[in-house]
Amino acid sequence: MTERPTRLMPLLLLALACESGGGAEPAAVVRDSAGVAIVEHAPTASATLHIVSEPVLEIGTVEGADEYQLYGVRSVARASDGTIVVALDTELRWYDPAGRFVRRAGGAGEGPGEFRRISYMRLLPGDTVLVFDGANRRTTIIAPDGSHVRDFTSGDEGQISTIVGATHDGTLLVRRFTAGSTSITSGLQRNDVEFSIVRGDSTIADPTYPGPEMMIQVDQDGGGQIASIMIMQLPFARDTRTAAGPDRFFIGSTESYRIDVWSADGAMVRSIRVNEPVRAVTDDMVRMANEVTIERSRAVAESRGDEFDEAALRKRLAGQQHAPFVPAYGVLLPVEDGGLWVQEYAMPSIEDEPTRWTMFDPDGGRIGMIELPPRFSPRYVSGDTVLGIHLDELDVQYVRAYTFSPAGG
Repeated sequence: MTERPTRLMPLLLLALACESGGGAEPAAVVRDSAGVAIVEHAPTASATLHIVSEPVLEIGTVEGADEYQLYGVRSVARASDGTIVVALDTELRWYDPAGRFVRRAGGAGEGPGEFRRISYMRLLPGDTVLVFDGANRRTTIIAPDGSHVRDFTSGDEGQISTIVGATHDGTLLVRRFTAGSTSITSGLQRNDVEFSIVRGDSTIADPTYPGPEMMIQVDQDGGGQIASIMIMQLPFARDTRTAAGPDRFFIGSTESYRIDVWSADGAMVRSIRVNEPVRAVTDDMVRMANEVTIERSRAVAESRGDEFDEAALRKRLAGQQHAPFVPAYGVLLPVEDGGLWVQEYAMPSIEDEPTRWTMFDPDGGRIGMIELPPRFSPRYVSGDTVLGIHLDELDVQYVRAYTFSPAGG
């Protein structure tokens, strides 16, 4: 556990300028379409800069007390009193605002209040914790003192349901997969993904968006029956992204820069759009993606003491197909005031690079851009603070907090 000075110390600065050499953020064009506000932005980079501090808080250690060793961190959030709640694979931990351990709850298992693999966490009013455990296929409610309140499941028979978002009133965004819904013909495919906005026992909306871009290879036996099916998610694959704010859901498909905003009442109320041109995947992009795959595979083999067959891997990659277009954006990150951060799509790179994010206000207006440090994955934004997961050079996890402010602010 390390507490750091809170004064702002410029670490990273994203230099953004219009073609004229600077200027204010161009105003968005807002129009109405059947009751949905369409907020359109020019592709011009924002002139508003945001400076990121050095870490103001760090939780984690390589060696030391077990409660400060972090592994399998899935999510991070901050409670109303500043307490930091950390979700690992199979347990929750609470740390005070200075990073001192307070309590833990959960543990590996299938019983009430136990977890096998946490995939989503949201703090509800009163600092109650909602946790979705994908392996146990259930949602658990944990009280602020760590005690188990209740469990419940979502989904119908024959469906695999994953909770990918929750609003403060407990309305859920559920991603559903129905057995047999995927096409079984060979080729590059994007099957639709079905979502449901669920409140209590009622489904109040069923948005549908294009799913992940996949290559499907179907092999048949001599009698024409299917012998095997191979499903591969390709480099540069476009997909659906989701996030949940306090009172809204964000859903977008990355073939274009469009992110739809759904209210907790199940209505699409806004669509945020940026007029960025679609980029085709080039040979240079593919070569770099292959080199990244080779270097990562080499590192894994060396860490395990396994033999690494680079020639065989290069041959396989040379025959691998790829998606035709670069995704328009990467991860969506909700802000506690109802706004949204959108990650610029990260091109494959051997070097660890900073990540760039566009910041939108609750009405879909573009605030500016921010650049976050390499090997840091943000999970929670509130006010002028961003919390997330940092990986050191040994891939040891830490929870870090940074503060940020507009340049000159």
